[in-house]
Amino acid sequence: MELGKLMIAHGIVNSSVLGTVNSSKSLLIGVCTYGELDNSQRRARLNLFRHLHEIQTGRTPSITYEILGFSDAGETANEICDRSTKIIAFIDLSGHKKYMKIAVFGLAALHPDFATLCVDAPTGIGMFSFLKGLPVFIVINKIDLCSQATIQQTLECLTSLLKRGDGSVQLKPYFIQNEADLTKAADMFVNKNICPILSVSCVTGQNIDLLKRFFNILLPRLSSSKHEILSELPVEYRVRQSLFIHIILFE
Repeated sequence: MELGKLMIAHGIVNSSVLGTVNSSKSLLIGVCTYGELDNSQRRARLNLFRHLHEIQTGRTPSITYEILGFSDAGETANEICDRSTKIIAFIDLSGHKKYMKIAVFGLAALHPDFATLCVDAPTGIGMFSFLKGLPVFIVINKIDLCSQATIQQTLECLTSLLKRGDGSVQLKPYFIQNEADLTKAADMFVNKNICPILSVSCVTGQNIDLLKRFFNILLPRLSSSKHEILSELPVEYRVRQSLFIHIILFE
C-alpha cells in the first residue's frame, strides 16, 4: 500500500520530538524505529544523521524525519508501507539554542498531532514554555544513568511545572507504569488536559516496548473522514528543503 493511501485509509500520527541537546532525542527515535538498543556510546542515533558535522558534534541543525509502522497485531513492521496499518511519523527537531528557530518552525508549520518532549533524567527539564496549545507527552530518558532519588526529583520538578502551567493551560501529570495506564492515558491525552509521562532507557531497554505500544494506540487529531474531505481539496505543497547541485562536465 502506498504511503499516501495509507495516510487516508488509516491515518498517520505526526509527533514532533524535541528537548535539550543532552536529552538524546535522536537516540530515542533511532532505538524506536530501528529496533536496536544503544551501546552506551550513542551509536543508535547514527542512522538518523545525514551530514558529517552531525556525526562529529552530535547536533542536528536540520529537521529529520523518521517513520515507525505497526501491523494489525500491534507489532512493528519492517516493510512499513506494505505491511503497516498504523504509522507514526517522528519529526526530530533541533535542541540547541542556536537552532531554536528551526524547532519553532517544526512546531508551527508542520502541524504535528502532538509533541514528544524528551527530558534528560540526570539534569531535568530544559524547554517547555513554547508548547502551548499542543498535546504534550513527556519521555524521561537515560534513567540508567542516575539513581531513583534523582529520577524522583526530576518527576517532582515536572509535576510542579505542569500544574503551574507557565501562563498557559495547566496540565495534570499522568504517570505510565503498565499496560492499563497506557489505555487510560491514550483516551484522555488529546481531549483532556493531561500530560502522560513515561521513563525509559535506550541502553537497557526499560519501558521501550511500553513506549512503542503507547505510540501505536494514539490517534491523530483529524479523523479518517476529515482526511478524506481534505484529500478532495486543492493540493498544497510544502517545500521543506531546496538543494543546489553544481555539476562539472569533463570531456
